[in-house]
Amino acid sequence: MKLYKGKGKIIILIIFQIIYSLLNSGFAISIKNITDSITIGNYDVFKHNIIKTTTLVVLLIFVLLISIVLKNSISSGYMKTIRFNALKYFYNTDTIEVKEDDKSEFFSFLTNQLDILEESYIKIRLEIISDLILLVISTITIIYFNVLFLPLVLIIGLVLCIAPMILKKWINTESEYRIKNYEKYMSISKNYIDLFYLIKSFNIMDKILTNFKFVVDNSTESKKRLESKIGIANGVISFLNLIVTLIIYILGGYLVFEKTISIGMLIAVAQLMANVTFPLTNIISAINEINSSKPIIERYNALLNNGNNAKSNTKKDIFPIKLQNISFSSEDKNILDKVNLKIDRGKNYLLLGTNGSGKSTLAKIISGIIDNYEGEIISGDSYHLSEIIYISKDNQIFDDTVKNNLGLYGHFKIDESYIKLFNLKDDFLKKNANDLSDGEKQKLIYLRSLKANKQLMIYDEPDSSLDEQSRKCIINDILDNGLTNIVISHHPFRIIDKFDEIWSVENGSIRIYNSSSEYLNKQSNL
Repeated sequence: MKLYKGKGKIIILIIFQIIYSLLNSGFAISIKNITDSITIGNYDVFKHNIIKTTTLVVLLIFVLLISIVLKNSISSGYMKTIRFNALKYFYNTDTIEVKEDDKSEFFSFLTNQLDILEESYIKIRLEIISDLILLVISTITIIYFNVLFLPLVLIIGLVLCIAPMILKKWINTESEYRIKNYEKYMSISKNYIDLFYLIKSFNIMDKILTNFKFVVDNSTESKKRLESKIGIANGVISFLNLIVTLIIYILGGYLVFEKTISIGMLIAVAQLMANVTFPLTNIISAINEINSSKPIIERYNALLNNGNNAKSNTKKDIFPIKLQNISFSSEDKNILDKVNLKIDRGKNYLLLGTNGSGKSTLAKIISGIIDNYEGEIISGDSYHLSEIIYISKDNQIFDDTVKNNLGLYGHFKIDESYIKLFNLKDDFLKKNANDLSDGEKQKLIYLRSLKANKQLMIYDEPDSSLDEQSRKCIINDILDNGLTNIVISHHPFRIIDKFDEIWSVENGSIRIYNSSSEYLNKQSNL
């Protein structure tokens, strides 16, 4: 997983961790010397060792602080790269592949899951580096004191490796059960809240509360059992650490009585052994935590691969576009029924129909927003959805100034004619776009869309919420842009004669009029 180019900082961190671990071993040796000077009753040596140890502690704190700053800097560097690349490669995804659920899932990935990745993968790996260096140097120092401690270190290491693995398997089953119960609780809770009006309307609160109590009980009990098992596992690990300390003093005490080591050395070995056992248990625990991050890493790698395999942006002629037997139903209601249409380059199409007739549904099918339809769409070279844009009043607005929304952060130059026509003065351009009225927001959305320059432009009721002057200006600009346009409305425009074809949605079918006069004659007969 290629994440971050700051290898220099990692090397510096390793160097500081080596220094920190050596100072830790030096501190253990200093404790040995202080204890030995007390044992022999040499005050001058004792005073000298206290001064050296105090200096050592100051250095330890200094190196530790630098290491913490380096870890935070490296972690921050990783996450900046990851978050930037995640959004960058998400934008490389084909439009047709991104649905509403995908956007929600990606938002969760970009926020919650990447936060988990930082804590459970990035920072943990840096801690493993620190723990591993401390463990190795402490082990070498113990062996340097007395090689008889080597078998003890190996046995303790083996026990501390095996015990967490056994406990992990014991906990995992309960953990999976807990996750299932929690997901069930979340799903049921959301469902019951979403169906508030239905539940109240049919007066079934008692039944719902009975079901909810059962789900809550299961979720709470599974959480309690999991926490109990984790508590027992932590207790076992703590017990093993106490046993390790006891064994050290038993073996060390024997060696002291045998005059093989001094009391000071025994205390130093106990100190160093803590620098072996705690990092070892931390590393094993960290490996398990890293494994839990694998799905997030796989998702990130999939995003990178998707970005690297992104299709060429070379424009291909998408015309003519043919819709063959397009049908769509929603909640058992037939919205569109075997619609057949042809869209040619450079033409203006007016799509008419009453509210709820299926106009917007058809537009969303053409633009790829809806893909669960029946029938087929055949295009020119290939059906490139990146060459189609669907503009509606529901299009998103950035939480930023009108100027940045209109010009898309300098991507487009704001036309001077628009500034004069719509009275877009500096104070207005500096306003937050979310503070605009509905009519002002619609002006912004459609003015911005005129710069999109896609092969097929689909406008969903661009005249709603607009005053007469703005409506006339925007519709004229749309029809005179030289592109292929589909304009959706629930009533014909005064400039209907500018449209090449009029499509009227009637009972799920499309009636095609090849001229405005044909449409108007039909309406007058009705």
